[in-house]
Amino acid sequence: MHGEVFVDTSVYFGVYCRCCDNRIALVEVISGPRIYQWFVPRIPPFEVRCEKCGASLTYRYRHVIVFEAPTLEDLDTHPAFRYV
Repeated sequence: MHGEVFVDTSVYFGVYCRCCDNRIALVEVISGPRIYQWFVPRIPPFEVRCEKCGASLTYRYRHVIVFEAPTLEDLDTHPAFRYV
């Protein structure tokens, strides 16, 4: 009997680093298999440091993307999204 292996998937609000195009997760929105429709909240400008290239840049809510990725066990929610 063969079992199926399921990889945990989550949906994140995040940004692309404008220096190296690295995708940076800022907050986990939900765990699940499908994305239907999400509205990015209007939040004040916020700063994000890219762990890949070290750049620290300011982003606005219009830069926020929604994407699926494996669940990150050690994700620290970005302070700008703590109350969203």
